Amino acid sequence: LLVATPPAQSMDNGLGLLPPMGWRNWWSMFCKVDQASMELSFTKMTERRRQAVGRPGLSSFADLGYVAAGLDDCWQDCGAGINGSFHDSQGNPLVDKSRFPSLRDMVAFGSSRGLQVGWCKCQPSHAFALYLCMVCAD
Repeated sequence: LLVATPPAQSMDNGLGLLPPMGWRNWWSMFCKVDQASMELSFTKMTERRRQAVGRPGLSSFADLGYVAAGLDDCWQDCGAGINGSFHDSQGNPLVDKSRFPSLRDMVAFGSSRGLQVGWCKCQPSHAFALYLCMVCAD
């Protein structure tokens, strides 16, 4: 039995040529993370100290396309929000200022080095949000 299938079609718009490339802190830091350690990681991602095959001179991970950098967890001020959550009465997340004095400054620090910085945010309605606060407390 021979089945004729049409060839695959795609748009030639330059998007999706590479998978998303970057780094997130969870597996290297778990909850032992703060703004200083994230900023140090951003610095390490952009230091040109690695020899890459096919590239002259030294390269950084960012030079090779690893430009996404993210904070996964443990930035929340667990228990400080409504009903023991990390959200205020309007649903806005509350940041643990002892660990992260300024997420805005942290993002600016990474952005100034050419990184795309972000962090994981759960909505207060997610059951996982309560789990995150339990993890934070441990």
